[in-house]
Amino acid sequence: MSSVEWRECPDWLARIGLISRDHVLTSPNATLIDFCRFLRDGVMVCKLLYILDEDSIDLRSINQRPQNARFLCMKNIGIFLQTCEKMFDLDKDDLFEPEMLFEFLDFGRVIATLSKLSKSQQAQYWQVKGFPEDRGEDKYDNKIYETLSTDMVNGPAGDLMNSNIRTFEEENDFAFKDEKIYADLKLCHTHPRQDIPKEKRDLCLQELVETENNYVDALHMLCNKFHKPLKKLISEEQLQKVFCKIPELAKIHSTLHGGLKEAQNNSHNRTVSKVFLDNQENLLLYGDYCANLTTAQQELEDVMNNNETVKNVIQECQREVSDGRHQLREYLVVPLQRILKYHLLLQELVRHTQPNHADLHNLKKAYEAMMDLAEYINEVKRDKEMQQIINDLQMSIMDMPSEISNLEDLGKLRYDGETRIECHPDTTKKRYVFVFDKVVVICGRQTRDEKYVFKDWVKLENCKVEDTVGGAHGGSTKVKQNSFYLVVKGNKKAYTFLAKDSDAKQKWMKNISEAIEYLNPHVNQELGHEFAITTFTKPSTKCDMCVKLLKGCMFQGYQCARCRMVVHKSCMSNVNMCHGCVPQLPLQQQGHQPPSLSNPIGAHGSIRYPGYGNLQVQEYPWWAERMSRDDATIHLGLSTNGTFLIRWSDRHEKLILSLKAMGEVKHMRILRQEEGGYFYLSEARYFKDIMELINFYRQLDCCLRRPLYDSAVVKFPYVGTGASHLSLVPGQKIVIMSREGENRGWWKGRSGNRMGYFPKEYVTLEHNSMHPW
Repeated sequence: MSSVEWRECPDWLARIGLISRDHVLTSPNATLIDFCRFLRDGVMVCKLLYILDEDSIDLRSINQRPQNARFLCMKNIGIFLQTCEKMFDLDKDDLFEPEMLFEFLDFGRVIATLSKLSKSQQAQYWQVKGFPEDRGEDKYDNKIYETLSTDMVNGPAGDLMNSNIRTFEEENDFAFKDEKIYADLKLCHTHPRQDIPKEKRDLCLQELVETENNYVDALHMLCNKFHKPLKKLISEEQLQKVFCKIPELAKIHSTLHGGLKEAQNNSHNRTVSKVFLDNQENLLLYGDYCANLTTAQQELEDVMNNNETVKNVIQECQREVSDGRHQLREYLVVPLQRILKYHLLLQELVRHTQPNHADLHNLKKAYEAMMDLAEYINEVKRDKEMQQIINDLQMSIMDMPSEISNLEDLGKLRYDGETRIECHPDTTKKRYVFVFDKVVVICGRQTRDEKYVFKDWVKLENCKVEDTVGGAHGGSTKVKQNSFYLVVKGNKKAYTFLAKDSDAKQKWMKNISEAIEYLNPHVNQELGHEFAITTFTKPSTKCDMCVKLLKGCMFQGYQCARCRMVVHKSCMSNVNMCHGCVPQLPLQQQGHQPPSLSNPIGAHGSIRYPGYGNLQVQEYPWWAERMSRDDATIHLGLSTNGTFLIRWSDRHEKLILSLKAMGEVKHMRILRQEEGGYFYLSEARYFKDIMELINFYRQLDCCLRRPLYDSAVVKFPYVGTGASHLSLVPGQKIVIMSREGENRGWWKGRSGNRMGYFPKEYVTLEHNSMHPW
C-alpha cells in the first residue's frame, strides 16, 4: 500500500456506514494518531463486524465504554479477531496481534486486516468497494507506523485517556444519526413566521419558550402513547427500566415551561434566570436518566424480542405518533439531547442581551448553572460506566479477597497493564497489575478463558513511591533506569516495579503517585484538615469553595472529618486553615484590614419601632432591619422557595414579612393590636410575639423554611481592635450579614445590637437553617 493507505480505511468506514461521510476522520486535517485512538479500545471494530453481518457478533458481549482499561480493550480486540477468523473466514496470517492495536506496535498490520475484511464475502454483499481500490499487492509500508507508539506518548495529540474523537452516536449503539427526530419534534430552530420578533434577544427567548413547549408535548406523548399502554403488558420493573424518570421529567418541564412563559410575558417578576436557577436541583434527575439510557434501550429490545404482543403494541404506537418514521428507542434519546442544549440556548440569550439589562448578571449565572449541570450529567454517566468496568473486573479475577470485594474498598480504576514485579525477598515475576484509587491489585497472567489469578494487594494509603535512579540499592544502570519502588511505610514491605522502558516506568509511577496523593491531599498536612475522598449520596451537594455541583455519583469530592468542609479536588488549593485548628488572624496591613463599617448598630439599648414597642430581634438571622420592598425582592429573588426575612418599612411604618414562595417574592404586613399587643398577619390568628408567629408558619409545608441570612457559632475567641470589628466569644451565635471582604479573610456579622467584621475562620457555619433561636 502507498504512504496514504490508512486514509483509505476511514473512507471505506464511511462508505460502509460505521461513520458519517463528514466525520472528522474523513477530513484532510485528520491524523493517523486520531485514527489510532478511534480504533484502540476495540469497540468500533466490533461494531464494524455488526454492520457487515448482524448475526456475526453479539454487541452485548463487549464493553462499549471501557475508558481505555487495558484488560477490557484487549478483551474487545480479542472478540473482534476471533469473530474475523470464525465468521468472516480470515486466515490467522491475515490477523494482527491484540497488542499491535492497543500498544500501536504494528498499526500497519491492523490496516492490513481491515483491508482483508473490506473484501470479505459479507462486505461485498453491500456492494461497497473495499480498500485499497487499486488491485496491486496488499502490502503495507511499515515505515509509516514505526514511530507511532512513541508519537502517541510524546506527540501533540495529547493524552490517550482524554481522546474525544467519537460522536454520541458512535458511543451509543442505539442512538440515531443527525438528530433528525429532534428536528421533527420542533425542538430546534424553526422556520421564520409572520410574528417573528424583530429583536434578536426576543427571538432567542421565543425559541427557548416554543421549543420547551414542544419538548413538554414530547414527554407527555411518551407518557400517554407508550407508557400507559405498556403498563398493562409488562412488569413494573421492566416499565421502570424502559421509561426511567420520564413521568417525573414531564412534571418538571411543565413547571419550567410555565415559568418561561411568565418570564416572556414579564408577569409576577419572573425572569429567565430565576426559572433555570430555581430548577437546577430538579434537573439533576437527568444524571440517572442519561446514565441508564443504554440499559433502557437494551431492555426495550429484549421486551420486543421476547413478547410478540408487546412488540405489536409498540409498533402500532409508533405508527400513531409518527407514521412509523421513528422508533420508541429513538424517542428515548430526546431528553438527553434536550438537557445538553440548555446552556447553548442560554449562551445565545446572554450574547444578545444588552450590558445594562437588569437580568444579564443572573442570566450569566443561569448559563453557568446549566453548564455545571451538563458536566454533572456527563460525569454520572462516566461513573456508571466505571462501576460496570469494576463489576466486569471482579468477575474476571479469581480468588479476590473479601477485604477488597466492593467498590468502596477499591475506588475507580486508574491504570492497568503487565509489568515485572519483585516482592522482596521473592524473585521477579511477570504480573498483571490494576491500579485503583485506594489499592494496587497484583494478579497472575491472564488465562485462556480471560481470567486473572489474584496474587497480592497493596493498600496505597500507607505507601510511597521511590525512584531507583540515584538510590543506594544495587543493580545494573539499565534496570535502575526502568524501575522504581513501591514502599509500604515503616518498611514492612517493598515492591520493585521493572517496566519495559522509561515511558512505561513514568506511566506506572505517575498513576500510583497520583493515587497516593488522591488519598491524602497535601492540604491535610499544611492546613490541619482531615480530608478524605467521599461518596456523597445527595446529588445536589455542592463544593464549599466554588459553590458548584460535585460531579458524578461516586467519590465526587472530599470532606474534612474535623470541620466538615466539602470540596472538589481542584478547589483544594483555595482552602484555608481547618476550623479545628486555631487559625492565624487575617493580615491587617498592606490593604488586608476589613472594610469600614458604613452603618454600625448602637452598642447600647434596643431600637424602638412606632407601634411595635421595644423589639428584641437583632439576634435572629431573619431580621433585616430597615429595608425597602425593592431591596427585599432583590435579596430573596435568587434564594430558594421558603426563604424569608422580616424588615421595617419606613414608607409604611410597619413590620413586613417578605417571603420567596412559588418562584416569586411576596410581602405581607405584620400588624399589632393596640390594646392586647398581639401580632398577626390576619385576624384569624393572633400571636403573643413575633417568634411565636414565625414558629407557627414554619410548621406549614410551603412557608417559612429558612431565614435570609446564614448563622454561625464562634469556635475561637477574638478581641476586636477597631470600631468596625466584632469581638467574639466561643459558643456565641453570629448572624452573617455580608461576606464582603471574604477574599481578605473577613466576614461582617451581627450579634445582638453589635455589628462588625471578624475573622471568618473563627466561626463555623450552621448548615441547618431551621435550628432554634
